[in-house]
Amino acid sequence: MEQGKGAIESGLRRIRIRRWVSYGLFVGWLPCGIAVSKVTSSGKIDMTLALVYMVAILISGVMVGFSICPRCKQYFFMGTYTNTFSAKCMNCGLPLSGE
Repeated sequence: MEQGKGAIESGLRRIRIRRWVSYGLFVGWLPCGIAVSKVTSSGKIDMTLALVYMVAILISGVMVGFSICPRCKQYFFMGTYTNTFSAKCMNCGLPLSGE
């Protein structure tokens, strides 16, 4: 049983890290955009970096949204509806902070 509990904690930690990375990228969008526009003088470079940043936000959001619950093996944030701000699994109710 202890091994199962360790696997659940590891899975929850992975979900929390993915969510914090996604939040960080989202919040960092405006400051990074301003910093890049101040440093570079080329609009082409600005747009390329903005596109790369948007793709990173998209990928991190998809990784969060499709995270698998370590207990029930279903999507953690998707049940009858999707809520990526939920603090528990939308299917089995496992809290994101642990059991």
